[in-house]
Amino acid sequence: MDPNNIVCIVEKSQEFQIFNPQNSNSSIMPNQKDQELMNTIYFLQSELNEIKANYQQLFKDFQLYHQRSEELLSKQSQYLLKDQQLQSDYKDQIKSLQNEIDQLVQRNKETLIIKNENVKLLEKLQNQQEQIDKLQTERDNLQDLNKNLQEMIEQRRNADQAESKNQELNQIIQNLEEALEKSKKDYDFLLLQMKEEKEQEIKFHLESIAKQIIEKLNKINNQHQNWDQQKILRKQLAQDLFEIFNQNLRLPLKTQDLTFRHEFQDNKINGFDEIQKKKIQ
Repeated sequence: MDPNNIVCIVEKSQEFQIFNPQNSNSSIMPNQKDQELMNTIYFLQSELNEIKANYQQLFKDFQLYHQRSEELLSKQSQYLLKDQQLQSDYKDQIKSLQNEIDQLVQRNKETLIIKNENVKLLEKLQNQQEQIDKLQTERDNLQDLNKNLQEMIEQRRNADQAESKNQELNQIIQNLEEALEKSKKDYDFLLLQMKEEKEQEIKFHLESIAKQIIEKLNKINNQHQNWDQQKILRKQLAQDLFEIFNQNLRLPLKTQDLTFRHEFQDNKINGFDEIQKKKIQ
């Protein structure tokens, strides 16, 4: 029931009360029973005024709750718009990065280019990680808002124990909870999508690097028929690749406590020795 209607009913009941001192005939002296009736009416009148004041306060609380609910919905809308903008920006960044990679593959096939690509890749991954951290912070803020809303809901439920006709308010609360749950699912889906896109980006870079290494090996085989000369060039290429890997990936990861640095070993590249073993077998 609308609190305004409840207040109106209380006011109407005051107009039709059994006894009103202002309308009574002061020339008639009440007997003892009439006096008791008057005392009872005064008591009921006091109780009625107190009930009216309680319902008015309840209506004010409802208005405040409704206002805060509107503010929360507005913040959720702003958050969704910001998520959409971030997603669009990520797509543009991926497209721009793809164009840069294509140009690098066409122009450069030397070992120094592989090193530069690794540096750029690490920088972009760090930037993306910062964006993910920002999203995580916003998600924590949203969870705090959700917690505050849950506390308001719990307080409201306790206040409504004396009133059994608040179905409309309960429906509003349910809608807000469903909206929050949907927002959480959408946010989890966005994080999963960003993770998949980042993994695809890393995979593409690694495939590009592997392709360039294969091209260098084929170039050595085609330009040098002498096996000893091929062996020297392969060994030099392996040493260059090892230096790039060590400086740009292995050493930075070993300095981080939260990576899989303990999985790295200090043994050297044994590619040529393995080839010789296979030839002997």
